Amino acid sequence: MVKTKLQKIGIMSVAKFSGIYGLLIGLIGGIIIAVASAMLDDLVPGGASMMYGWGAIIWAPVAYGIGGFLSGIIGGFLFNIIAKMAGGIEMHFKELE
Repeated sequence: MVKTKLQKIGIMSVAKFSGIYGLLIGLIGGIIIAVASAMLDDLVPGGASMMYGWGAIIWAPVAYGIGGFLSGIIGGFLFNIIAKMAGGIEMHFKELE
């Protein structure tokens, strides 16, 4: 068993990961909104529901991606501050043969 301690993380690395994760979640949400809007299109006059729904496929991934990226920057920054004060996170890894 190898003992290590995580004392600092790369802020931009966390931000990129969080941004891509947010983009994927936003895409899934945008598709769900588009499908729901297409099913409700008969209830809203003028096709406004359909325009909003297909627009969600574009705006939801962008918004969630930007939000995830910014959250990753803030989270990574806060982790580094707290890890410095607390001494890091102790982790145990098993070496493979």
